[in-house]
Amino acid sequence: NVAESVQMLKQKKAFITKELADLNGFKVSEPEGAFYLWADVSGWMNRKAKDGHQFSNSKELAEYLLEVKHLAVVPGVEFGCENYLRISFATSQKNLEKAVQRLHDIF
Repeated sequence: NVAESVQMLKQKKAFITKELADLNGFKVSEPEGAFYLWADVSGWMNRKAKDGHQFSNSKELAEYLLEVKHLAVVPGVEFGCENYLRISFATSQKNLEKAVQRLHDIF
């Protein structure tokens, strides 16, 4: 039912917002009515990851996340918002937990 779906999305939003806010270099604003959020990743630009990768823009970071970490995000530059990523939380809790772990493993 719709009420259950809304409640599940609220729980996922709370989880992902908190977890991403704990990432060094991420700044997250809690979304008010969408199933995705915007993360300011300017703290990850021009910084060396554990594996030596370095990112100079959101598109490079999004491509790295897809190709290396198997995480699909949308680079903010596609919306005129460089140094941001658009991240959906409309997936299973298990997938969100995996995604957070993969992000924590980058730096």
